[in-house]
Amino acid sequence: MSSGFICFCVCADVTLWSEWEVNFWLDWCQAEFGLTCLGSDLRGLQGAELCGLDREAFLNLMSDCTAGEILWDGPIQLWQFLLELLTDRSCQSCISWTGDGWEFKLTDPDEVALLWGRRKNKPKMNYEKLSRGLRYYYDKNIIRKTAGKRYVYRFVCNLQGLDLRGGGREAMRLSKYRFANIN
Repeated sequence: MSSGFICFCVCADVTLWSEWEVNFWLDWCQAEFGLTCLGSDLRGLQGAELCGLDREAFLNLMSDCTAGEILWDGPIQLWQFLLELLTDRSCQSCISWTGDGWEFKLTDPDEVALLWGRRKNKPKMNYEKLSRGLRYYYDKNIIRKTAGKRYVYRFVCNLQGLDLRGGGREAMRLSKYRFANIN
């Protein structure tokens, strides 16, 4: 096991797992796959309850950022990462919606750059480099800089028409989340 956990005997039949075994598995998943914030609602389940969840119920019990990490497999693009942060309540101190449509502000651009650098394994990432990445999306009509406002951008694309790797349902979930959580 590459994550450094001590190996314990865990029943092969997941439906027989105790709460402790489910929590052990969740800890392993978090370490093994680099998930930053596993949903606490999954903790406390027995194995049979975990196995009884369908995809939708499982994702509903996860935090938004972890669901995004799982749904957006493979290389994540910067615009996807920003959406992920915008749907994670714990990131509201560094990035948030302005309340004007799909407009958002990097309230702490250095922190957003640091998080992006961690995700892409680029420890020297800074806002200057991140903003160059954002400019790439201007020509693609995904994101635009809001004129006259510092660190303020807007999604100008149809998010439901873009490849969110979780399909249209994931885009719809983001859309519902977005309009339910306007400041």
